[in-house]
Amino acid sequence: MKILCKFTKLGYLKFISHLDLVDLFQRTLFQNKVDVKFSEGFNPHPRMSIAYPLPLGIESNSEYMEIYLNSKIDLNDFIIRMNEKLPHGIKIVEAKYDDDESISNKVKSVVYAFKLLNTFFEKNKNVDIVSELSKINDMDEVEIERKRKKGKRRIFVKENAKDFLTRLELKDDAIYAYIKMSEEGSLKPALIFDILNKYTDITMDELDIDLERIGLYQDYEGENEIFL
Repeated sequence: MKILCKFTKLGYLKFISHLDLVDLFQRTLFQNKVDVKFSEGFNPHPRMSIAYPLPLGIESNSEYMEIYLNSKIDLNDFIIRMNEKLPHGIKIVEAKYDDDESISNKVKSVVYAFKLLNTFFEKNKNVDIVSELSKINDMDEVEIERKRKKGKRRIFVKENAKDFLTRLELKDDAIYAYIKMSEEGSLKPALIFDILNKYTDITMDELDIDLERIGLYQDYEGENEIFL
């Protein structure tokens, strides 16, 4: 049986690596004597996974983890005991039994919020942010360049970002980016950053924003959250 957990990754722990985060959860599961199922073979390890790991430096209130168990447990008690031992910033907020397909197969889109700081507004006090975002939304093609694997080599290729970028919108003093995820790929937040600087009159650098991943979604519009 499998449980699906929703957890936060906030504060200084946004700089913890994916491998260290997995190790943290494994140690906390063992400390709480959770009956986790192990893989088979010569090097058995706990059967758990975190869906679409965050890039370093990005906060999130909606991260997802799947854990396979040998026996059923009380989920409310599980959440309390885990959170007592997890560091501040990492917190399990919900958990449920979920025997559907892997979460990685469900995710169709991701939403990032570029939270705008005072320095951003000082630089862009004469810029109509909504109008500038509309420029991108109305474009059929937004050219980007990124590395792709070709055989054993990695080469730079030009692609249309609008194949992945559904829309940009301003709300609550943040620019929200709605991004499709597919077998062909997705867009990293850094590319959204580059697009805004290249194709609009918006002036922005990394010190002008705080970046947060809002959630993972089961549809391309970023409306049907995974944890429902």
